[in-house]
Amino acid sequence: MRHSAYKIAEPILTLNGSPRELELLDLLRRYDLLPSDFIFKATGNYHATRTLLTRLTKGGYIGFPNLPHQEKLAYIPRNANYVYELKPKGAAMLALKDRWRTRTRGNDHFKHKLLRSKVEFSLDHAGLRALFPEDILAHPNCPRETREDPFPWRITGSRPLLAPDITRGFAHNGSFAFLHVEVDRGTEPEETQNERQSICAKLSRYQTYLSEKVYFRRYGLTGAPTVLFFTINNNRKERIKKHARKYPHARFAFTCVPNFDADTQVLTTWETLEGSVNLMEILGANNGHATSTRPSCAPRRADERGVESRFRNGVAV
Repeated sequence: MRHSAYKIAEPILTLNGSPRELELLDLLRRYDLLPSDFIFKATGNYHATRTLLTRLTKGGYIGFPNLPHQEKLAYIPRNANYVYELKPKGAAMLALKDRWRTRTRGNDHFKHKLLRSKVEFSLDHAGLRALFPEDILAHPNCPRETREDPFPWRITGSRPLLAPDITRGFAHNGSFAFLHVEVDRGTEPEETQNERQSICAKLSRYQTYLSEKVYFRRYGLTGAPTVLFFTINNNRKERIKKHARKYPHARFAFTCVPNFDADTQVLTTWETLEGSVNLMEILGANNGHATSTRPSCAPRRADERGVESRFRNGVAV
């Protein structure tokens, strides 16, 4: 990728918002950041999408994030794929066409945000029916105080605050499983003596969240979610597992993916403190997750289908 591609330029195109343009803008609405290879995988049409990305970038609807100069220079030589985010002009286009949907966005730094977005994309394109955070919050079984909370995914109110990087649910053959993901790039301290966030602080709070069934009181779920610690370094994963033995729970899982691309599968076998587990085992087990006679269907977000889905035993069906 040429360095000139990362220069901020004045918009030189005004687009009308064709269906394909809106589809791509909506894709970037759903994720904070996406590299071009992930976008090509989502659309399935490399040449047409490349042309469309160029036009939307020249129009100022999408583009590379506004990073400090040194951070941008540090990123460029190591990456062949251009990274895109939705710009305010693109959000305005979606709103004009009644395609804008609000979602909770992360407040993390560029490298963590990029990895988190990649993991979210992989989870959402794993071939299973996905349940999104808005599905959980929009459902009647989710307590009203949680739905009205300006920060519904802050699991604890005490400091350091605990909010999962990613929350998803998955459905398969009438069974459901829920997942909280902590994306770790190795920058967070393992232990601290103050109120700063650390791996041990997260483990302690997640242990309480799971053991005291806070997931039921806060979100109306009776099936305990799995908490997955996703790392990019095997030594870091092993250190997190070592700390987790001080705050053990059967729902803790761990995985390491050093090289992440658009074809990476996240829903593989994960390590646990006592062995291993995979999502299909969780979906197939009688572990408190709900079952349903509702036929399977293509994933639809809560804001697209309204609050029509039902709950059984506290889990969306």
